[in-house]
Amino acid sequence: MVGPLVRIGPNELLSTDPDVLRKMSAVRSLYTKGVFYETGRITPEEDTIVSLRNEEAHRALRAKMGTAFGGKENEGFGFGAGIDRQIRTLMNLIDAKYLSTATEYRPVQFFQKISFFSLDVIGDICELILGLFR
Repeated sequence: MVGPLVRIGPNELLSTDPDVLRKMSAVRSLYTKGVFYETGRITPEEDTIVSLRNEEAHRALRAKMGTAFGGKENEGFGFGAGIDRQIRTLMNLIDAKYLSTATEYRPVQFFQKISFFSLDVIGDICELILGLFR
């Protein structure tokens, strides 16, 4: 029987259940990131906050970045609305082009789409910031 958490290798687990994923990703979780997270690197051999698997190094980097994403410094700039808009755009793209049916398989290169999504968000924020200086 398949449950919300499936062992796919000696040290690898897989889940699509949002509650299980939240537990696995929680602070001080006993779960660790697998090799898959290294695909989040933009430059080979250079980790990002997503690809960094060393817990101590990840914690230190998050502490440095924390204030930038806390929201208090960004209040009133509308960054959240732009990010929400890009999330809706990404979801609409997936709904329109990548939902498989019983007769048609439509794979998505998710890392590629997320990379473009990130660039779209950055572009949206830059446009907003440039508008403040006009």
